[in-house]
Amino acid sequence: MHNKQLKSDGLIMAQQKTLKQILALLPELVRDVSDCEKSLDEDKQYLRRSYVRSLFAMIEGTIHCVKELEFAELYAHKKTSIPTLVALKEKMFDIDEKGKIKENTKFVKSVNNLRFMVNTFDRLYGKKLDLGIGKSIWTSFKSAIKIRNRITHPKEPGDLNISDRELAIAKNVNEWFNVIVKDIIEHISDFYK
Repeated sequence: MHNKQLKSDGLIMAQQKTLKQILALLPELVRDVSDCEKSLDEDKQYLRRSYVRSLFAMIEGTIHCVKELEFAELYAHKKTSIPTLVALKEKMFDIDEKGKIKENTKFVKSVNNLRFMVNTFDRLYGKKLDLGIGKSIWTSFKSAIKIRNRITHPKEPGDLNISDRELAIAKNVNEWFNVIVKDIIEHISDFYK
């Protein structure tokens, strides 16, 4: 009964996907950022915004894919707690006025989500991914988040402009995150051989 309830609530969707299916999104996301970066030679603001948006689509897509994989592995081997499984699926639950469980998606800040994914990855796969916390790249990552948030939710026309310095920050974050993606893919490939 417990397993049927979890399946009906959609909590083990990732378990039914293969490793290849879970990670299939990553190359396309990386390619999008690379293609956007190549177009930056034109020096137009909409291209800069597209670059930053595609960068964060890659970062957040990667976090999602890896958390799906972590969920599948932890659930299959019963290696974790229910709160960890719920956090990996970014869900929260409430009980509605009819006494039924109501599932909602929980928004998790990018910084928190990345750190949780990396902590879980280390615990599950025994591989410490270096986020550079406390170093300038971590500060750049947080700055890039502010840039993304500003252009995604502009309050005035100037909010849409990305300066040369901000573009350099985004490019630096892209290089840093590509190393993380490479480490993730290499380690997962070795782990599942």
